[in-house]
Amino acid sequence: AKPQSITKALSDKKSLVISPGGIREIFWGYPRPGCLPNFEYVLLKNRSGFVRKALEEGVPLVPVYVFGNSKTFKRVQLPKFFESLSQRLKVSIVLFWGRFGLPVPFKVPLLFAIGGPIEIPKISNPTDEQVKVF
Repeated sequence: AKPQSITKALSDKKSLVISPGGIREIFWGYPRPGCLPNFEYVLLKNRSGFVRKALEEGVPLVPVYVFGNSKTFKRVQLPKFFESLSQRLKVSIVLFWGRFGLPVPFKVPLLFAIGGPIEIPKISNPTDEQVKVF
């Protein structure tokens, strides 16, 4: 989403769901070489734009993770070129399937882990150090 869209939604007092791993996270995990099929993979390191925006707007962050979500679909490991192309185009180019070979998720148990709100002060121009604190 564009920063202006996020700012507008927050000023309208709307809640947002942000996946900090973005397109890159879609390409991580099994069947990527070196990734194991029963492990969850999350990309958070160097993903702090959502924290910076929360500081600028003074809105709380509520951490949420859904265990098992990576098992809802299977995907083909495409050549690395598609990951780069997806990031440039800002659209996921992924071959995936679910039940019956359709884009219908497999029935798998999901565990929602929802943390308490992290109160964030409003800081117009947060420094990198202030972002790292949160």
